Amino acid sequence: MNLHATSQILLFFGLFILGFVYTAGYHLNGGQPKPVKQIFWVLPAIAAGYILHLFPPLEEVGKLIMSAAFAYTEYLMFAAAKEGRFSKPSITALCLPGLITFTAAPWLDLADIKIAFFVVVTGPCFFVLMAGLQLIANVMKGDRLSGKPEWIFIVLIAISYLLTAYATFIAHVAPVLIALSFVLPVMLYLVYVNIFKALNFCGPTSLAVAFIAGFSWFLAAMILLAVFGEPFMENALHMIILGQVTTHIIAVGARVIGFFSGGDVISDTKLTLLILLWQLVPLTRGLDILIDFPAGTVWVATVITAAVFVPWSILMLARIRKV
Repeated sequence: MNLHATSQILLFFGLFILGFVYTAGYHLNGGQPKPVKQIFWVLPAIAAGYILHLFPPLEEVGKLIMSAAFAYTEYLMFAAAKEGRFSKPSITALCLPGLITFTAAPWLDLADIKIAFFVVVTGPCFFVLMAGLQLIANVMKGDRLSGKPEWIFIVLIAISYLLTAYATFIAHVAPVLIALSFVLPVMLYLVYVNIFKALNFCGPTSLAVAFIAGFSWFLAAMILLAVFGEPFMENALHMIILGQVTTHIIAVGARVIGFFSGGDVISDTKLTLLILLWQLVPLTRGLDILIDFPAGTVWVATVITAAVFVPWSILMLARIRKV
């Protein structure tokens, strides 16, 4: 059991993503929210299941509880998409496969880099893309993904999912093919949502900085994987986890809590500075195999992590009390 991987992917990412899904997933999939009493148990179940799975006699029970929580969410999102007559196919094509990955994740060996890579790029990364579709169109005033480009994106992202699953669990696939299978749909996504128009509208805000940094890290990770292959997969994984997924959580989490609590979690300027400071962490963790960083850099990254997440977490909790 790799506590670092399981706590980061199942607990930290899992809880944030379920929070996002239960806040916006019904609407994004075209359905209506369910009463709180039907879903109140899901987030505590993830936490309880995670704790139980740490103890060998209860490990299987803990995994089952976590999988059940994700599977129930999958059922609700499928029902929402069906209620909306699958009118938002790109959202559904990201949401449902992403939840399938999270449902399976408690039973997978996340200490294996190939498996962890599969879970991250088909789980959290899918929800980054899903949230991006909403934010770019509605907040950043970019374009909606629709028509033929939307269906091309759906086909390409499905190929990415299936190819990565095949390479992880069945037979070897050249890393360059896996990397390209993700680069193509993501580049199409960015072009057809008119990302430059969206960024121009936002200006130098925390949201714009997060999108630039996040997608830059994702594409850089895939290029690294394509050029150097499997020996660099762990570095690519760190770049995606820290550079894309965590960066988006810092930015979007503060924005969402600010919206629902009726006030800013933190000023946008200070949030932007936190996001920029955070970029030193994926830099040192993702590119340490290419750059000869001075001894002790890992401790600098640890200090930066604390400098970003301690104030961010305190301010988030303070605003959550007002929701």
